[in-house]
Amino acid sequence: MRAQLRKYIDDLSDKVRKACGFDDNRFPVDLELCVANIGGDMVRAERRPQSIIEKVGSESFRVSVWQGMSPSKDRMCVAHELGHLFLHMGFCVDEDNWNAFSAGQEDPKRLFGYMDIDYEARSFGLAFLIPRYALEHEVWKQQGGGRVDLKPIAAHFGVAADDVREQGQWLGVFYRDFWPWLSTLVAVPWTTASVDGHAS
Repeated sequence: MRAQLRKYIDDLSDKVRKACGFDDNRFPVDLELCVANIGGDMVRAERRPQSIIEKVGSESFRVSVWQGMSPSKDRMCVAHELGHLFLHMGFCVDEDNWNAFSAGQEDPKRLFGYMDIDYEARSFGLAFLIPRYALEHEVWKQQGGGRVDLKPIAAHFGVAADDVREQGQWLGVFYRDFWPWLSTLVAVPWTTASVDGHAS
């Protein structure tokens, strides 16, 4: 992903999180409350697909999530769908794009297997639930001999350890690991200044 697009997604995820009413130090993000705060509602579906987002009205949307998922998977799916909502449907971002959707409609490009938009939505979801400054702070708190245990960090953000691994490696917080089954990773050394003043 281009650095400029990545930065846009990271910045947008921060703005959306704050618009939902969550400050920089409030984790895990309450996704039910977040969706409600920005005009949406959530439905737990008995059948697959895992998740879907659709326009309901001129200022509202619905996220449907399959009820058979683990809590961490459920959270990531909701955040992923919010990525589609803002990045690809234009909710509160691109009025013309949003108005082009009819009630009950999702992004038609998803139906034809456009991989790029799912990748972008996944990146939004990771940035929304695990922002850089907060991840760096959690890693900094436990960094001892260089290796970092992903499980307590994942619990802090309410996500799976694999999500922490993916986001941390994309951000350069962790070195790339050739043993993905391990629950620890080697953190990239940095000074405490790199936690951007969010250290307690």
